[in-house]
Amino acid sequence: MQVFTKVVEMNGFACSAEAQGIPHALAATIMQKLEALCLFVSCNGRRATSSCT
Repeated sequence: MQVFTKVVEMNGFACSAEAQGIPHALAATIMQKLEALCLFVSCNGRRATSSCT
């Protein structure tokens, strides 16, 4: 969640990754995994979108 928070605070991956001392690609990977987890929870908890199967 720290990476997510920093991305939001700094309005982007590059600046947030640099501020945290991590590679840009790692920040992007962490965000992709978080997004996938959120979609999984949404689809299994409630059918929030029509794209959930």
